[in-house]
Amino acid sequence: MRSELFRAACTNPAPVLVYDESEHRGPSEASTFVVILATSVKAPSTIADSLARSYGAESGGYDPSKRGFVAALSHRAVSGLRCEPAVASIEEDATIRDGNSPSPR
Repeated sequence: MRSELFRAACTNPAPVLVYDESEHRGPSEASTFVVILATSVKAPSTIADSLARSYGAESGGYDPSKRGFVAALSHRAVSGLRCEPAVASIEEDATIRDGNSPSPR
């Protein structure tokens, strides 16, 4: 589901996909997301580290299997990252079980 919780102040924001909006209670509470980088990004590891630092997030670094990085992000950080040209999309980090409800990884 596309989330309207993360408003972006730019003309072409990256999409945000969440699986259960009820889990995103307050704007200051962090949730875990996968930030997927654009395929055109050169030096993705460097860009991933820079973006995480810029938005006050700790991440395990660039993960080639995800084409991005995983980090705990506040609403404000997600909204800001949506406007970064290097970001293709942002997805809630969850595992879907039995095709029904997701559960955190």
